[in-house]
Amino acid sequence: MKRITKFLPIIFLGFILTSISGLQFGSNEIIETFGEPSKRIVGNFPEWKSEKIDDIDYSKISDIMYFHIKPNPDGSLDTSDVNFNDLKKIRNKAHAAGVNVLIAIGGWGSSDEFPSVAKDPELRTKFVRNVENFITKNNLDGVDIDWETKINQEKIDNQDLLLSDLSDVLHPLGKLVTISVIGNKLELKSTAADHVDWVNLMSFNMNDDNVHHSSFDDSIATLHLYENVGIPKEKLNLGIPFYGRHNEKGDEKSYEDIVSECSPSPSDEYCKGYFFNGIEMVKQKSRHVLHNGYGGIMIWSLAHDTNDQTSLLNAIYEIFPDPNLPEKKNPVITEVKKTSNGILIFWMQEEPIAPSYDIFIDGIDTDGQYRTESSPQLVEYGECFIVQARYSEVDLLSTEVCLDIESPSTTELTSDKKIPEWVKNIMGWYAEGLTEEHEIISAIKFLIEEGIIILD
Repeated sequence: MKRITKFLPIIFLGFILTSISGLQFGSNEIIETFGEPSKRIVGNFPEWKSEKIDDIDYSKISDIMYFHIKPNPDGSLDTSDVNFNDLKKIRNKAHAAGVNVLIAIGGWGSSDEFPSVAKDPELRTKFVRNVENFITKNNLDGVDIDWETKINQEKIDNQDLLLSDLSDVLHPLGKLVTISVIGNKLELKSTAADHVDWVNLMSFNMNDDNVHHSSFDDSIATLHLYENVGIPKEKLNLGIPFYGRHNEKGDEKSYEDIVSECSPSPSDEYCKGYFFNGIEMVKQKSRHVLHNGYGGIMIWSLAHDTNDQTSLLNAIYEIFPDPNLPEKKNPVITEVKKTSNGILIFWMQEEPIAPSYDIFIDGIDTDGQYRTESSPQLVEYGECFIVQARYSEVDLLSTEVCLDIESPSTTELTSDKKIPEWVKNIMGWYAEGLTEEHEIISAIKFLIEEGIIILD
């Protein structure tokens, strides 16, 4: 993936941490332990949306899954739905952009033959060889199994055998083996982690009782469900719907149509009876995936998105660090101070973009003049306080944070533990305006929890 970044001529040299045991960024935001930045964005493209094929933005995805072919009862493949001209076009453009192309097999209403094929060793072998031949003949990069039938132990056992056989044949060829599963019902063994490159969690259409079909809390629960069974978090892709689902009728409407009919704001999630994920919800889910070390995002589907400033794919891409973004290894924490309200963290850039910054308290300093400082200032506000900083007359940062710690007697920055590179990167990105304030708060929280900053 490639991104052209405009660097802002502004840099913050410090930040305030005020809550160690619990940071609040909104009613649904969950911040846990950071993982390495995730870069996997997997988009589905259904064969029946041929008219949208030229709208695919390959620069913002890592993988694309062409949906779909079906298993036949004799182990052969039903490819009657495939538009091979479209598949070839997708493959050529994707490969030119360094994007993997997978073929999806199955789906709702197209999985009925999986049970009989998977449980029979001979049929299973024939099926696997046919998959290998299809991938090789069409110069694809892998397969996604989307076995959507009733979940029982027999299905789980036979599905594991099928994944194992696919892995044995395709992985030596350098091909990918992935699986898409229902988000709110467990249908994998822990051994599936040995067979697949990743798991796509279909974290949508999860509720039938007049509620949101893909809420933040329900979606995060799907990650925990599969993580707890033994699937490594780096192999889990959180599914995000690019469509709305009616809260009574159960029918679906594409996000593109929702934008056309309702012109939703970034925070909206409801349009004429349809619950959907708007820009802010998509960003919130993406941040959770990024910050907690999960594998990435899976999209259903790319054909449902817009191609302007309302795009949900753009919202995901804004959150995930681009692999071509330069590392920021130069920030150095220089001082940790105790204040009456919390902890004040200072850090410096070795090569700052600008030499100084105008920072105000309520717009002016005590002398009524603009004041140049090396860190934001505190404005007391009851049991909470507000961090404010401005450059010239334009607000850069104004966020209310609440005290939720016992004030420590001393603070210390240890010298025997290395600050992780991902923390330095986030500090550098924040300094250049490339990431958001709660992300740097979470990074500093990590330093305290890991004992890199010690509070006595």
